[in-house]
Amino acid sequence: MKPILLIFLFGLISITGISQNTPISPFKLVDEAKRNLNYLKPVKVLRDSAELYLNTDYEGYYYQALSTYQSYAGDYFGALKSYDKAFGRGKANKVDSTEDIKILPAAPLIYEKARKSQLLILNEAHHVALHRAFAASLLDSLYAMGYRYFAVETLLYTDDKLAERGYPIEGSGTYTIEPTFGNLIRKAAAVGFKFIAHEVRDDQEMEIEDWKKRSNFRDSIMAVNVNAVLEADENAKVFMYVGYDHLQEQEKDGIKRMAYFLKRNYGIDPFTIEQTEYTEKGSRKHESYMYEYVAGKIEAPSVVYTNGSLYKSKRYADLVDLQIFHSRTRFKSDRPDWLFKYLLMKPFSVYISDFKEQEIIVQAYYQQELNEEEHPVPLDHIAVTDHESTVSLALPAKPSGSLIIQIRDIENQVLREVGVD
Repeated sequence: MKPILLIFLFGLISITGISQNTPISPFKLVDEAKRNLNYLKPVKVLRDSAELYLNTDYEGYYYQALSTYQSYAGDYFGALKSYDKAFGRGKANKVDSTEDIKILPAAPLIYEKARKSQLLILNEAHHVALHRAFAASLLDSLYAMGYRYFAVETLLYTDDKLAERGYPIEGSGTYTIEPTFGNLIRKAAAVGFKFIAHEVRDDQEMEIEDWKKRSNFRDSIMAVNVNAVLEADENAKVFMYVGYDHLQEQEKDGIKRMAYFLKRNYGIDPFTIEQTEYTEKGSRKHESYMYEYVAGKIEAPSVVYTNGSLYKSKRYADLVDLQIFHSRTRFKSDRPDWLFKYLLMKPFSVYISDFKEQEIIVQAYYQQELNEEEHPVPLDHIAVTDHESTVSLALPAKPSGSLIIQIRDIENQVLREVGVD
């Protein structure tokens, strides 16, 4: 078979150089299973179809899809492990123990630079909910500094009621169906941000066969859409949240990203923060020596100085302004600690002993959202296969309305519904 070229579009991958025996895209495979925000069935369909992709040129593509849908279902560590199988790297560059390494909290530097910037760009890995929780933790301070617009790569411009409604639904975007992303959107709306859906609109689309030109076109249009807001509001300060490399400020290997076009075409120099590289992986064998060294010494997002200079990896040294290191996930009530730390949640136990023979997902919602919309994004959920008597959900410490718990089966049928006192 011919080699595969992977191109991130909405986090999905287009494939070129394919043969007549190409299996169906694993993302396309779950189109029916994911309808109506069914979170369990896409994972099952992908697992049951593994033999179509394993030991073929499409194995990495399969594991990327699996990691995406595991993340949607709340399986944080499962998503990390699957993504490792797709794109895991080996160790690189051992840390010289004699090197002058200084580790400091990232927040003060981020806020110092944000005050002086018109445009702040933070990226994410699309399978890592931690990154969304961290982004949510920045919103209050950024708003206090005058940031009023929240530009989010995944948002669909067709959901023009998002700000008014205040929460995402099935049709709001691609990754916004993941509960932590949903809470990021809820927080931004509650704080007062206006949303920008800066992805390419239908009326801006062009058919371009060459993958590099197509990628460059997409990012150039993103820049056009963001610049339109800045031109309409000369005092605008924009917080942008994007996937992976859209924040790269320089051309690399013929690829030009959104931040590049903003600088070159419009004279806008964004402050760019990269958070995907120095984050825990599914296995430590895929973590760099620098991350391993720093992660053992921190409990909060941090920046690193070596010999007095801000440290950035070779991969991003000339492409972004700042790289941050995330601490390893710890557990609180058997859930990732960052759910409680960044999203101001509290643990809530749900008894599930009646469902030991079934694969279920335990979900929390605002009652008002369920009353208003058919398919709102849950506040939190956890998929259950190895049953214990209880599971723990992360619920708002100060809820804005009545909460309700639903237990659903793999067909998305509600088996039980109870209110939260």
